[in-house]
Amino acid sequence: MRKKTGRPDLLRIIVLLLSVAIIIYIWLFVFTPRKIPASMMLMVPGSKLNIMIIGKDYSYDEFHNAVKKNHSDTLILVQVNPFNKKLTLISVPRDSYVEVPGHGFDKINTAYYIGREALVKKTLSRLAGIEVHGYMTIDPKGLVNVIDSLGGINMYVEKNMKYDDSWGGLHIDLKKGKQRLSGKAFEGYVRFRHDSDGDVARVARQQKALKQVFKKMSSPAALISLPWLLPAVRSSVATDLSFPELLRIANFLRTLEPSDIRTFTLPGGTKEGDPHWYVDAEQTNRLLRENKVL
Repeated sequence: MRKKTGRPDLLRIIVLLLSVAIIIYIWLFVFTPRKIPASMMLMVPGSKLNIMIIGKDYSYDEFHNAVKKNHSDTLILVQVNPFNKKLTLISVPRDSYVEVPGHGFDKINTAYYIGREALVKKTLSRLAGIEVHGYMTIDPKGLVNVIDSLGGINMYVEKNMKYDDSWGGLHIDLKKGKQRLSGKAFEGYVRFRHDSDGDVARVARQQKALKQVFKKMSSPAALISLPWLLPAVRSSVATDLSFPELLRIANFLRTLEPSDIRTFTLPGGTKEGDPHWYVDAEQTNRLLRENKVL
């Protein structure tokens, strides 16, 4: 009679342990991805990615129709760094006076008007001394649908905000306090410009708002919203990033704690009687090096 060996039982134990490990990993991946060590995360970028986020502005003709050529309203350099598990957002004020390659010095929002994403990429790369790997251009009207697909965003509005632009179709009426902003209210919050500090105050609000969006997108509720969220994103965001790249970035965002998201404004300042923002090249280089962006 042949003696039994322990090999079949050992294989069953190994398969059982692997099955349990996979179930635990999937549970963590869906509900608490931040608990997964960075070295064990699957489907995240394998290297640093520098992406520019462009928010389009709208211009209108005498018949209230949006014209095809427009400036950028918002410009943010975003670095995804899987090595130190950081997301860095550097806002570039729209009135930054910079060299636009082939077109001399002008406000950086003019680069989009002249040469769309390709020229903005060249301008930003030269300004920051860094390679820009891709872009995401957001249509303000599409942003409304994205926020609504997420079920709104919880924000603390710092002050009452009231502004009406009947020509451009922008109506803002927000009250101070903590509240859940619908897509339309969220658009008003990030586009409001009538502050004593001008565009600098608006940039700070946009950074705060983006943090809340990333926080919402990292929640399990965002997975439930995917059937509504993906069509809204596809219709409102133009990008040269591939779908797998976008998935890896989205998955990376789910692993971040609020403290992993860092926000800065491109260093510089204004001059009396001059609305331009003059970038300080030395401080910019120091900022990028100290935060391991370069």
